[in-house]
Formats: sequence, structure tokens, C-alpha cells
Amino acid sequence: VGRLEKDIMHDLFGRQRHAANRDDMSGVGSFNTPSRTLYVGKLQRTPYADQHGELKAVIDRHFSEFGEVENISLIWEKSIAFVRYRFRTHAELAK
Repeated sequence: VGRLEKDIMHDLFGRQRHAANRDDMSGVGSFNTPSRTLYVGKLQRTPYADQHGELKAVIDRHFSEFGEVENISLIWEKSIAFVRYRFRTHAELAK
């Protein structure tokens, strides 16, 4: 675990994190609830028909560019996914 993972008071880019999540969309998050999971919405299901595995592979390929993906939860009916990274800093980079 690197220095960035241990520093819960700052995000990957050195911005100070807050005690509570804020609505100003600054993206720094809260140091009380470190999140490694990203919400991905408005997924295009049409080209994949009923091939859930293929869509999951595409999501993995794109989001793996930012770090090690631990899990992808795909909710086909709602066209959304949750991508969980191994480290918080990877999720911050992908965000």
C-alpha cells in the first residue's frame, strides 16, 4: 500500500477531503467513508443483446486503464454497473 492509500485526508491530486460528502461536485469525497466503487450509468445494451458477459468485459477493459478492478456488478435491467477498484486512488483517477 502506497503513501496515497494511507493519506485519507487528501485525494489522489492532493485536494483536501472533507468529513462529509458535499454536493458541490468537487469529487474529493469524504475521509469518513472512503469509497472504491464507481457508479456507471446509461450503458448501451443494444449492441450486446443478451450477452451480459461481453458488456462486462468491455466495462472491465475500459476501467482497468485506471487501476486494478476488483469487481464489476452489472445490473442489466437498469443499464447500470458498479465498478469496484482494489485501491481508493484508482477509483479517484477513474472518476
